[in-house]
Amino acid sequence: MTEATMFGETDTARRYHETIDQMLLAEELGFDSVGASDQHFFAPSAMISAPDLLHAVVARNTSHITIRTTTATLPLYHPLQVAERVATLDILSNGRVEFGTGRGNSMLAFDAFEVPLTEAYERYVESLAIITGAWCAEGEFSYKGKFYNIPPRVLCPKPVQKPHPPIFYAAISPESHVNAGRLGVGLMTGPTGVSYEKFAERIRLYRDAAANPQPVGPYESNNRVVLGLRGFCGTTNEEARKIAGPPFIDWIRDADTMYQAKLSKEQPDLERVSEREGRYEYESLRSKSVIISGDPDHWIEMVRMWESLGVDEININHAGIPHADIVRSMKMLGNYVFPEFRRPAKSAQANVAGQIPATSEFAASDV
Repeated sequence: MTEATMFGETDTARRYHETIDQMLLAEELGFDSVGASDQHFFAPSAMISAPDLLHAVVARNTSHITIRTTTATLPLYHPLQVAERVATLDILSNGRVEFGTGRGNSMLAFDAFEVPLTEAYERYVESLAIITGAWCAEGEFSYKGKFYNIPPRVLCPKPVQKPHPPIFYAAISPESHVNAGRLGVGLMTGPTGVSYEKFAERIRLYRDAAANPQPVGPYESNNRVVLGLRGFCGTTNEEARKIAGPPFIDWIRDADTMYQAKLSKEQPDLERVSEREGRYEYESLRSKSVIISGDPDHWIEMVRMWESLGVDEININHAGIPHADIVRSMKMLGNYVFPEFRRPAKSAQANVAGQIPATSEFAASDV
């Protein structure tokens, strides 16, 4: 997952081309999915405001990697336009789209687009009902709600995937985890620095709600859990700290600034690491797995830990790291980490010395 973060750089056009190159490389290296963030007015932490255009380029230049919108902020757009664009992307990719959605997390965007933040969730629910209703309708589709009144229309195009691409919802607070489960859609979540036990409880909240979903549209349920993290894989733990530490901490500082007003208003009791000691210290972030940064051994250990907590997939964001180092990290992941989770279950328990060095020293020549 990329936001084209570019701390210390000024050439946005170059960063966009590098970002596309990274997304294309992801397929070669065995990544399961790729996606660009939907953010506005939040440079330099998030630079991509029209991700569907980048996704279209990737769709036409890849053959099998999944393209997930991460995240389509539904309250900011007319739902019929979203339905048309995502359906078009599904056609261009020959049915490889996953529809990652959210209600939004930036007052910068809501204020600029003149959408009241207090209406975000209600608008999200109506949008989800309209988008999926238009996708699944065999003929004309219409809708009457609080925010949208859609006269009878036939949507064109429709997605290649039937009845529709898989749907996910981005959640941070415990309440949002419950909402995702209740809606019957997949969960895209991220750690806020709470303990592993509390994070596991949030996944349980989602699973419990997802066991009895109440869809708001004619869509199929999806109960996959995707965890988004800042991530970097280096040849040694020290190299990873040197390269990833500064940009990851800068990204978290900027994210705190953006989220604080919204979270304080909507969730005054939400426990946040920004209020705790060590929030901007690399080792503290690493130990809490707000980030995963280290050599392949560290990655394998952390992926197994998150898997034990109920996470199905980890969504890696190399936030703010220079392009050449992102490419090196991606190759380290592809060469040393992915094989540990790709082989059959029986052989996964065997000695892996033949594929991964016994020490934590991974040669630069391997990437």
